Amino acid sequence: MPPAPSNSAAAPTTAVLTSPRIPPADPMNGGFLIANQHGMLFHDLADDAQEDIAYARWLGAGIIRVFATDNNGFRQWDGRQVGNRIADRAPLLRAANMRLIVALVNNHRAVPGEPAEDVGWMDNYIQLLLPFYTDNWRGPYLQFTRDLISTVQARGALDVIYAWELGNELHTPRDPTAVEPFITAAAAEVRAMDPQTPILPGTMGANHVEPGNPNSSIARWLYCDAPIDAYTLHAYDWVSRDRGGDMPIDWDLDNIVSQPCPSGRQLPVVVEELGTSRGLPGVYSADDESDRVAQERRQIDFVRQFPQVVGFGVWNAESPRLIDRTFIDVRRGLTSYGANAQGGGSCYDPTPELQPGPRCSLEQALRGIHFVRSSLSSAWQAGMNADSSNPLLGNVSVTTDGTAITGWALDPSVSDSTGITDVVLYAGDTLLAQAQLGVARPDVPQTTQNNAWSTPGFTLSLPFDALLTGSNPLTVMAHTSQGAVWTSNVQVVMPILGGILPAKAMGAAASSVPAVQPTPTPPRVLISWPTAGASVSRAFTMQGTVAAGVDRVDIFMDSDRDAGGVIVGSAVPGSLAGVRLNRSISSDEFYAVVNVSKGNHVLYIHGHSTGGGDTLVTLAIAAQ
Repeated sequence: MPPAPSNSAAAPTTAVLTSPRIPPADPMNGGFLIANQHGMLFHDLADDAQEDIAYARWLGAGIIRVFATDNNGFRQWDGRQVGNRIADRAPLLRAANMRLIVALVNNHRAVPGEPAEDVGWMDNYIQLLLPFYTDNWRGPYLQFTRDLISTVQARGALDVIYAWELGNELHTPRDPTAVEPFITAAAAEVRAMDPQTPILPGTMGANHVEPGNPNSSIARWLYCDAPIDAYTLHAYDWVSRDRGGDMPIDWDLDNIVSQPCPSGRQLPVVVEELGTSRGLPGVYSADDESDRVAQERRQIDFVRQFPQVVGFGVWNAESPRLIDRTFIDVRRGLTSYGANAQGGGSCYDPTPELQPGPRCSLEQALRGIHFVRSSLSSAWQAGMNADSSNPLLGNVSVTTDGTAITGWALDPSVSDSTGITDVVLYAGDTLLAQAQLGVARPDVPQTTQNNAWSTPGFTLSLPFDALLTGSNPLTVMAHTSQGAVWTSNVQVVMPILGGILPAKAMGAAASSVPAVQPTPTPPRVLISWPTAGASVSRAFTMQGTVAAGVDRVDIFMDSDRDAGGVIVGSAVPGSLAGVRLNRSISSDEFYAVVNVSKGNHVLYIHGHSTGGGDTLVTLAIAAQ
């Protein structure tokens, strides 16, 4: 028998995923996507939580990643409060078949009560500092973790937890090896409380845990030896191996996880955060969102080509319909698309745009992603009438975009042809597709020195329309001219794409106008200053314009008018009452003096018309 040629470089090897707690057939709870909604637990309105969950399911995500500490609203919740909020939201999560990755702390927002020496300014960010990792984590952080997990367990909500994450973006750059004993000990504490739920490290990559070292031994320890269930990565604005953005994750994918571990362990890789900034110099501008979407897709294609990667997360996947916009990111993620980085143009709801835009294009790309993996062994397996002592040559792999099965096959007992009559795809007993045979493989005759074996390749397009949502175990079957059958397995997970929730009326009472009359069009209110996320003084003047018919603007802080919100400002369009301005204003302008307390707030701005209808606009601010 001639020697078997090696796999072509274009056919990636298949990773052996050995985490006992993350199933290789469906590692991401019914899909490939994670929706990052870091503030979802802190939305007070159940309607907002339901919107976020529905939006994540509409995107095709099976997992929402949340943070247990509040870096935007600065709420000082203890572990029991966070655990109770998870349990309160559990019915909504179950109804959507959605689970949570819970980051037990955010590197940029410590748990309440953390000693002052544990938190400070480092590398242009507020971060957890070395004393936290070396000793002090056993104080407030450990108590917070125990309280959170035990509360979730006591209230019977552990089923909605996909994984406990030790923390978001944890690292010890001033003493890189210090992260190892921390992860070992912290994971042991979590495992003692919860033996079954996966544990993730929440680390960003080799350059984060050991700056400047593309072959980091610490990253390698995480992948091969740490008591975790997946290797995590975060990256924004990755352009190429020469321009790695904020985290060159090619170091990890090319180096750290590409070589087998001495123990044989190969963890699944989860790119928890993957996205772009609103503008990227030399690639696209803030106004060039079509090129931004193209950059997003290039990043996605890059990570998907590695078979170890079982999922990735889209940043700030907040529903465009949220009332509470405290956690909207105007710099990165889905919420930074659209005019003025207001998150507009979604296919789900284009608000505040009038029609879908580039955000919609990215959403559609995300909704079309499937999890596809070939068998743990890429070699052909003997089936009916097959002689296992003289195996079929070749392999089966999946294209990097996950849309087709490719490979090659030839019968070594036949020297003047490939000996293959057909290659077909089955789901159980149902024939789904037949492959195109005769694809040239120049590497095969070069290795075997048999020119009759120059076209053993095949391509088989995956018939996604014929597959069911959820997990689909498929069989690739090759028939030989000698009557033998050889098989290989492929797993396809079709995401569950949820529907769009019905839009809810905002603020206005039921109209008494008879049904035969047209409903008044709600008036519009546009805020020109402050902009979303702006820093303001505790007493400032809001400026804006209104459409015809709006006779009053009222501003409420942190809760809506009908939810007990405190009014902090009011204005009549065309009037300068209480405002000094060296000019007159038009009837559609308004200036409102607003008084708020120090901190981050969400303002609920109502435009009222005596002619009927009401408009609600929300705005996040930071008062100094």
